[in-house]
Order: sequence, then structure tokens, then C-alpha cells
Amino acid sequence: LGIMYRDGQGLAQDYSAAMKWYRMAADQGYAKAQYNLGGMYYQGYGVAQDYSAAVKWYRMAADQGEAKAQCILGLKYENGQGVTQDYSAAIKWYRMAANQGYAEAQCNLGVMYENGWGVPQNTSEALRWLHKAQVQGDERAKQGIEFIMQAMRETRASQQTNNPSMPPPPSASPVPIGTRVELHGLKAKPQLNGQCGIVVGYLESSGRCIVSLEDSGGETKTEKNLKPENLKWK
Repeated sequence: LGIMYRDGQGLAQDYSAAMKWYRMAADQGYAKAQYNLGGMYYQGYGVAQDYSAAVKWYRMAADQGEAKAQCILGLKYENGQGVTQDYSAAIKWYRMAANQGYAEAQCNLGVMYENGWGVPQNTSEALRWLHKAQVQGDERAKQGIEFIMQAMRETRASQQTNNPSMPPPPSASPVPIGTRVELHGLKAKPQLNGQCGIVVGYLESSGRCIVSLEDSGGETKTEKNLKPENLKWK
């Protein structure tokens, strides 16, 4: 009913009435209503705009596992809206939502890793999370991957200028950069079969993809140069 009043669906749009019904549900602990109530405070719909109150209700919903609320709470910590700016707290809430498969949070977490905000800078981790968001259709994640790869190409080209003996920047990888893959068919190191990782580069001279392998915690650390035929898209 609150949504209907907020959006004017079958009823005259009335933000004050929407606030009333959201609050009734939110006070009963309904997470989605708490999230919506936070949005009303954030936008100033039917109530004076109040970022602190918005964060209060977002947090109540986030504590119940509402992924949207966790993501937006991370955003508030990242930007310092209604709370003191805290990148570590932003990472915490983004990760909680990202682990539930929420694409926007996965994209935001990737950006945090690429910039080194709240975590050590890690391009492999950035690509891993951006890819998770990209496969769900997140356009911003796709643009983020393209931006990272362009920066990597420019860095490699600059290094080659300073060191002519260095191989040229890689051409297009047969497995797109940022793709999560599973290793298979490795005979020399069969213990690696079944492990997953992210393609972070391509060596044109050898035709091998650079794969950053995931550890047991899901983070990418060790890099291996592998043939494309030993990589299965995940």
C-alpha cells in the first residue's frame, strides 16, 4: 500500500500516506518497508530530508539481510552521507550484498578494489567482482572492465617505449579479460584442475592467458600462464 501511494498506482500519489504505511510495516520489522522508509528520508518524500534517519532505516533492513539496503548502506559509507566516510565499512556492506549476488554491490566492490579504497589495491579482485556483475547485465561493470584493460594496455605500451626489448601490448585475448574460468585438462599439474580464477591478461607471444587463481576464500592471488583450451568459462 505504501508503494502504491508513493508511485500513484491506483491511488492519488501521496508521500505522506506512503510514509504512514511504510512506517507501520517497518515498525513490525519488515525489511523491505524499512528499506523503502530509508529511501523516503533520503529523498525527502513526505518528510524533511534526513540522511541520518535514512541510514538508520537502511541499517535496520541491512541487518536483516536485505541486499539492496546493504548495498546502499555501503554507498553511504563510501560517500559519507548520513555517516562519517569509512571505506572499510563500505567494503563490509558491499561484500555482504555482493555475496548474495546483488550486481550493483558486486560492481561497487570491484571499483573499491581497483582504487584501493578500504582494501589493498588489487586489479585481479576488481576484475573478478566486475565480471560477476557484468554477467548479470550491469553496464557500469562492463565499462569498468574496459577501463581497466585500456589502462593496462597504456601502461604496457609506455613500458615498452622505455624498454624496447619488452614484448608489445597484448592483442585481444581469446578468452575475454575479466572472465571467470575453471581450469581443466592440465596434465603436467593435474592438481590445478577444477580450480577457478579470473583472466587478467594475455601473452600474444606464447598465446597463453594470464589467470589469477582464487584461493579457498575466493580471493585471487597466484597467477598462472595457461593455454586457452585449458580454460572453461564459468
